[in-house]
Amino acid sequence: QVALILDALPVPGDSWQLNHDEPLYTLDLAGLAAPDAQVRMAEPRDRDTLEVWFDAYMTETSSHQGPGVAARRAEAAIGSDRLRVLEEDGRITAMTGLNAQAGQAVQVGGVYVLPELRGQGRAGRVVAGHLAQLRDRGAARAILFAHSPPAARAYERIGFRRAGTYRIAMTRAPLTLGTPA
Repeated sequence: QVALILDALPVPGDSWQLNHDEPLYTLDLAGLAAPDAQVRMAEPRDRDTLEVWFDAYMTETSSHQGPGVAARRAEAAIGSDRLRVLEEDGRITAMTGLNAQAGQAVQVGGVYVLPELRGQGRAGRVVAGHLAQLRDRGAARAILFAHSPPAARAYERIGFRRAGTYRIAMTRAPLTLGTPA
């Protein structure tokens, strides 16, 4: 339905920064297995690393919104209840966040693992650790969308099941549609 509406809009094809479908996943948190990871809030000592990670994440997902955004996101993440990091041997190796929360449902977003550490279970562990904390505070369901097949496999390993498709659409710049009155 969204694709039909977007296709009907008079938006030139090169105006889109993002315009594609991604698989949507859901998880009943009562079925979440005990995570084998300890996650924590981001601390001031993590700021520089998080700035680099946010920049890399937005670049990889084609969602970058310009200079300074990664620094602002890193600053906002410090002490935020919306972001968790996985720490191993005194070094943070993965992060996850919440895009939204409504009632007992949460939407996971911003999962990032350093490229050289991917494929070793960290994405699933950091997400499961954060969701376990949220479940303990009353969250009952989680949703997320997967940007890549490896991400989808990581989420499936911790119990997420495909529920449908999610359309991601974002223009490169604001557009005015139609003729001004």
